[in-house]
Amino acid sequence: MKNDRYRSLSEDEIVLLRSNGCSAEDWGDVLVKDGFNAEHISGCRFSGHIRIGIFGNPVVSACGGKRRSGIYDAVLHDVSVGDGCFIENIRGGISSYDIGENVRISDIGRIYVDGETSFGNGHEVNVLDETGSRSVRIFSGMSAQYAYVAAMCRFRPAAAGKIEEFALAVAEKARSRRGMIGSGATITGAGLIRNVKIGEHAVIEGCAVLENGTIDSSRESAAYVGHGVICRDFIISSGARVYDGASVSGCFIGQASHVGKGFSATDSLFFSNVQMENGEACSVFAGPFTVSHHKSTLLIGGMFSFMNAGSGTNQSNHMYKSGPVHHGLVERGSKTGSGSYMMFPAHVGAFSFVSGHHSLHIDSSDFPFSYVIEKNGATLLLPAVNLKTAGTFRDVSKWPARDKRTGLRTDRIIYDFPGPYLVRKMLSGRKILEDLLHGPADMSGNYACKGMLIPERAASKGLALYGMAIDKFLGDSLIKWFAAAGCLKGFMEELSNSAGSLSEDDFSGGIAGWTDLAGLAAPVAEADGLLDRIENGDISSVGDLENRFSEIAGNYDKDARMWTCGLIMRFYGKEGFSYKGIMEIIGKWKEAARSLFMMVMDDSKKEYSGEFAVSACPDRGDEVRNADFRQARGDFDSSSLAESLKSSFGQALADGEALESAVAEACREAGACGNRK
Repeated sequence: MKNDRYRSLSEDEIVLLRSNGCSAEDWGDVLVKDGFNAEHISGCRFSGHIRIGIFGNPVVSACGGKRRSGIYDAVLHDVSVGDGCFIENIRGGISSYDIGENVRISDIGRIYVDGETSFGNGHEVNVLDETGSRSVRIFSGMSAQYAYVAAMCRFRPAAAGKIEEFALAVAEKARSRRGMIGSGATITGAGLIRNVKIGEHAVIEGCAVLENGTIDSSRESAAYVGHGVICRDFIISSGARVYDGASVSGCFIGQASHVGKGFSATDSLFFSNVQMENGEACSVFAGPFTVSHHKSTLLIGGMFSFMNAGSGTNQSNHMYKSGPVHHGLVERGSKTGSGSYMMFPAHVGAFSFVSGHHSLHIDSSDFPFSYVIEKNGATLLLPAVNLKTAGTFRDVSKWPARDKRTGLRTDRIIYDFPGPYLVRKMLSGRKILEDLLHGPADMSGNYACKGMLIPERAASKGLALYGMAIDKFLGDSLIKWFAAAGCLKGFMEELSNSAGSLSEDDFSGGIAGWTDLAGLAAPVAEADGLLDRIENGDISSVGDLENRFSEIAGNYDKDARMWTCGLIMRFYGKEGFSYKGIMEIIGKWKEAARSLFMMVMDDSKKEYSGEFAVSACPDRGDEVRNADFRQARGDFDSSSLAESLKSSFGQALADGEALESAVAEACREAGACGNRK
């Protein structure tokens, strides 16, 4: 049984402590557990109320040598110390802290609480708009979804006000005059730690300053704060790493995120699996998997997720009129090229590539998978071209594998691809392109659209690519449902049930709204319903709100299936759920899947072509250079990318043919499919 009973020191123990160079304002305020051994305390000065556990077990010091747990050369004021701790060389002292078991603290300046504090909880972060119109109050355990509705739902002021109250309630609950260092934590070589709550098994080594914050940590998901780091007004989540001189002020750092190598961040939110190094961020909402690695890159006033920022990426969030009040949205999966620039406000569609200088307020949100490039000072849009690139395939497959979170995951991330959110965007983009192509282009052969120019040829190609991607999505969906059902009978019964619950007017013609709540794709109706429940009091706390996000995530497959059935209804009517309709959908799927597969394969081969050998083995002639390139680079057909592409397509084709064969057999038995090429 754990011993939590404390007693006063004996006279002999006081004598021994004094002989070991210890002193106390009042020895009566120093209480110890039964089993306490005064031999393991030396050179200490105690004041205020002190509680000391049992020491003497072997521990490994910072330099690797073995020592006995205890307290050596330290100043402690109003501190409790758990069993098995090793505390040594505390120059400025530890004050107003409860220290858990088996904690190691050595060679530090000062750790203290200087009054009532909420440890960073409730701190107001002026994200997106630097002047504060979309501020978010951060707190321990905050999810990307909470922050999204807090920042982006100002069109519902009653709900927005209550969302802020939820965060303030968490901050009030966290308020205390005492700090905490969780069991198993390690703090070495730190300078100043003030008003910081430190979780279990956190590792802090060599940091310069930590002020007003919380470091969430656990045995299975320890947080790390490293050398030269300065953090003020912060929350660091479990599994996160802040290191190598990073400077963070007014920031939330999400689970398994990395911020380091001199990165500077102010008033920004970084959610799960984000990696930020070398550059700078100000008023940024960085959703899951946002990445920036380069010293010359500044992210400012933008909302990103699943995004990779190229070297020299920059944005402007004000026009020297009303101040930095503007912000931009770059949807999931996008990339920026080296030296890219965008004037905010702007909105870039999902899985797009942005290069060049864009000084108009562009809006490519209805054109996912596009290139947004500069030509002669204008913004040129090439719709849908990223659908045929190997990079898109690689990105989609890498994110789930790179999710390094363990234990409870706060951010809900939907990896489904493309899913209703992106398909709905493609449907909108296709309609816009159709309308443009029905009208005349300008003298240069371009169409003007939302601050961009779309070349006529690019519009035609984009229209075809979107059509192929939508056909592939519908076929993929049927194939997945068939595999899950396990047999044709069950599959057809489920389709029939879905069809029976739909009408011709459902889903606004098959393109009902979906939104991306910082990684959580959800029907707009669900998001609006959540705001309704906040306003009417059904959701009355952070816990209620997070539970609702979990429910939305749990309903994703069902909601996606119903939306997809609505899309089938739009294109095929009720017949889309018949044998004949399924055969037609699978037929279009096979054609689209093969075409897209060949495009991606052709794109992948480009990096193995002779022109990429230009930097191989200089001064030896083309033959040697090409041989050197092939030896170093390998052959495309045997590359891991090619094997992955072939395997993925081969499996999909086999699954599609299994469904086609099952339906064809049923058609022959029922005579239902008719003639079909």
